[in-house]
Amino acid sequence: FECSFETNCYTFQQRAKIAKAVGLNYKLQPVPIYRHVYSPLGRSHYTRDTFNGLQKTLFQFKLETGMACALGGLFNLSPSLSKYEPDLFTTLLPKLHDEETLVMTLYIRTGNTDLMATQEAKDGKVDYHSEGLSGNYMPHSKCALHLEQEYLAGRIRINNHTSPSISRVVWLVVTDSPKTKNRLATAFNGKTIVTDHQQTITRNITREVIGSRSLGIHSRNTRNVSKSDFADSFLDWYLIGESDVVIDKVGAYTYGETGALRTARPVYDAKNDPCSKVFFVKDDIQD
Repeated sequence: FECSFETNCYTFQQRAKIAKAVGLNYKLQPVPIYRHVYSPLGRSHYTRDTFNGLQKTLFQFKLETGMACALGGLFNLSPSLSKYEPDLFTTLLPKLHDEETLVMTLYIRTGNTDLMATQEAKDGKVDYHSEGLSGNYMPHSKCALHLEQEYLAGRIRINNHTSPSISRVVWLVVTDSPKTKNRLATAFNGKTIVTDHQQTITRNITREVIGSRSLGIHSRNTRNVSKSDFADSFLDWYLIGESDVVIDKVGAYTYGETGALRTARPVYDAKNDPCSKVFFVKDDIQD
C-alpha cells in the first residue's frame, strides 16, 4: 500500500483552549477508531460514505490503510531489542521477511497470564515460566492448514506473493501460553505440506513453526510494571504485522487485530469453519 506524506493537512486554532483539528471547509471530520473496527459493532458502522470528508481532507486517504499509514512512520525497532530477543535481527526477522516464504500469524490468547496475574495478586509470587494453561489452538491450526491449501492452489492471493514463488511456509505463533506454543510446534513443525490439487511442477514445501521468547505477560499497575514484559508485548505486537496474514478469533480481543492493522494485513476469523477473511468496511463484498 502507499501512504501520502503531507505537512499541511490541518489548520490548528492556536487561540483555543483546546486545539482542534480543522478539516474540509474548517469542519471536523469523522476519524475511524481503528482499535475496534473488527468488532461486530464497529463493522456495522464503517461505510465509505462516512469518511468521504476525511478522504477529501487527507489526499489519498484510504480507510483500509489509514492506521498503517499513521503508524508506519512512528515505529522503528531499536537494536537494543536484541537484549530481550537475541535472535530477532539475525534469525527471526529474516525468516519473516523472506520473499519466498508465506508467513501466517496465529494469535491465540488463552487467558493464561490473566489467571496468573490474578493468582499473583492473591499469593504474591507466580512462576510465569511454567507451562501454564494450554489454549484450544485447533481452530487456528485448522485455519492455517486451510489457507495453505487455498494459497498453494492459487485460489487466493496474499499480498504480492504468487504461488509458484513460495518455497517455505512459516507459522508465527503469538500467545500468552508457552504450553500452547510448544504443542503447536510439536504437532506441526517440520512437516512437509501435501497439497490437495494437481501441480505441474512437484515442490517440496516444509512448514516451520516459530515464535518469540515472549511469555505474553500482562503489564499491570498492580504488578510493578516490568520493562522486559512491556518490550516482549510490544515486540510480539510488532511481529504480527510482519507476517502476510493474521489468524485470530475476531472480536474477542484487539491485540492481534491492531497488530494486523499496523501494516494493513488481511485477517481471517478462526471461529468460522472454514475460516473466512474479515472485512471491516461494510460496503465490501464478504467473500
